[in-house]
Amino acid sequence: MKSLILLFVLMTANICFGQEFKSTPRHIFVFIHGIGGNEQSFGVMPAALVRDMDERRPGVSHEAYFFSYPTENHEMDTDDFAISLGKYLNEELGSFINSEDKISFVTHSQGGLVATIWYFHASMGKKEYFPRYAKMIDGFVTLGTPFWGSKVASLLVSKSSLQMAVEPLMTNVRAGKEQLREMALGSKTNIRFRKNVLMIKQQNYDEMLKRIRPLNIAGMANISQLAKDESFGVLAPIVLFKPFVFGGRHFESDSVVAIPSARFDSIYSQDLREEYSENSFSESTEILKTKFSPFVVVKSLHASPVADRIYDLSYLPQRCLIVKDCNHPTYPLILKHFLGEKVQEFSNEIPKAELSGFSLTFKVDLEEWEDAKDVEVSIEKIFTEQNSAIDVIVNPKSELMGAHSFVHPTKPWMYEKHFSGYFEYKNMSTMDYHKARWQGVKAWFKISTPGHKAKIVETLLKPTYSSFVEVKLKKKIPEMRAITPRAAAR
Repeated sequence: MKSLILLFVLMTANICFGQEFKSTPRHIFVFIHGIGGNEQSFGVMPAALVRDMDERRPGVSHEAYFFSYPTENHEMDTDDFAISLGKYLNEELGSFINSEDKISFVTHSQGGLVATIWYFHASMGKKEYFPRYAKMIDGFVTLGTPFWGSKVASLLVSKSSLQMAVEPLMTNVRAGKEQLREMALGSKTNIRFRKNVLMIKQQNYDEMLKRIRPLNIAGMANISQLAKDESFGVLAPIVLFKPFVFGGRHFESDSVVAIPSARFDSIYSQDLREEYSENSFSESTEILKTKFSPFVVVKSLHASPVADRIYDLSYLPQRCLIVKDCNHPTYPLILKHFLGEKVQEFSNEIPKAELSGFSLTFKVDLEEWEDAKDVEVSIEKIFTEQNSAIDVIVNPKSELMGAHSFVHPTKPWMYEKHFSGYFEYKNMSTMDYHKARWQGVKAWFKISTPGHKAKIVETLLKPTYSSFVEVKLKKKIPEMRAITPRAAAR
């Protein structure tokens, strides 16, 4: 009898012990700032998110962490910061986190590049990135991340007179030179991202990205609001530069990152034929359009000097912690996303019919690289079901850096040419116009350079998307002149 009582006591103690010490599942939010940012970049967003998630998801412990990195360092790049992110996760979370816990990222600008690079490497099992934590990622939000480059970064690393005029304005921004190069149009990071996305798509690794529930949010500066604000003197450069920036009828940029660049999903085509005739076109060219992440455009600046009144993408002002129905452009979307609710990709505030801008990048590999700077890209044809219904403007003359060329410094046979463009109304019905725009239009481009055989390549152009075309050009074979008997006798 005593044995039975003792067994009952032990079992009861065991059950109580298990109940008492059973850990509460955690959902950890890691906030990552952009270039020149710091722990204040998100305002009270970490506190608001923890509060609101606790209310809506009882039984889960929600915690906010902040990963900071030295953006003022001129030698370090996003790969270095990605390695540091893995170390940070291990040092801060490694002692208590378990496989049932979740980690989500909220990233702004360059912070999205850092987290994306970390996730790619960690998912591939690279030890220095601490791959254990890649399997715990449950949400991945990017705010104005320049996946495909930024004209502002390109300008700041150029050696133009405009760059010298703008550089003094950047003295208070902690921006490392190597990081600016990475975020410029046609950078090595752009090329690597393109290659990785193609690899994921072609090898059916889609789930690696979809399972982390990504959400890309892009900003579109509200010019009319800026012009009316009492701090117009601070914001005037954005308003005054409106005619020279990306987009058709509208300012389709957050003032730093154009809308297509903040969208991870892109359009891809390749022509890597080794054997082809001059000016030939490949009928077998495949056009891929990725669909990894929901995408939202909001009216917002990339970073606002008066963020308490003129909202930006990342900073949540103090009043939004008090008033829950705060009309901040991104926070309600971030909260809905982490709650598992569907986020509407195009809001009534910015209907997709208002957006017409696209970007287009050519990567050209040459067999002979001495003439890489002389590569020419010209439009051959643009096909739409309504040819008279739409104009496609590539490299608009009014836009600053509407075309930008780049020769890779360590791979001089590798050449990139970046174009901006937009769709424009012509003589057509509204229905035809929208159909052409949102199905996209196919376009043929001729790629040529001295000493190489030209190619005709095809791609798809679509508003809010970045299109990427990879081409390989082969050398021309010199024609052999026939030798006549008389010449041979000499």
